[in-house]
Amino acid sequence: MFKTLYYNKFKYKLYVLDCKKKKLGRLSTLIVNILIGKYNIFYTPNWNNNNKVILLNINKIFFKKKKKYINYTGYPGGQKIKSFEYLLKNNPKKILLHSILGMIKNNLLKKKIKKNIYLYTNKEKVIINNKYIKLKL
Repeated sequence: MFKTLYYNKFKYKLYVLDCKKKKLGRLSTLIVNILIGKYNIFYTPNWNNNNKVILLNINKIFFKKKKKYINYTGYPGGQKIKSFEYLLKNNPKKILLHSILGMIKNNLLKKKIKKNIYLYTNKEKVIINNKYIKLKL
């Protein structure tokens, strides 16, 4: 009755999500659950399900203005604080990647899962040829 699952027989699914006026935390938890494969019937924590996520309009994410990104180098006076407004103008991809990768376990699959995230601002042109699933939050 039981059948073995083979990694080669899994086909990836392509998900597209528009990030305009979406909250950062809810958006990143949805993306992590898709990338890990928790919405898949055959969920196994030691396999990469190869689900791919395309995120559009990253620079229009909604967040509270009090948030700050803190980086500490380990040296005295090496703490650097940047506001999210500054990062949103200069590097909006860093905000989402930091929140998504912070929710994934630190193991060998994290590098493979990171390759399945595609982030685009509204200035970049995106061409999607495959069949995709449109997500709503």
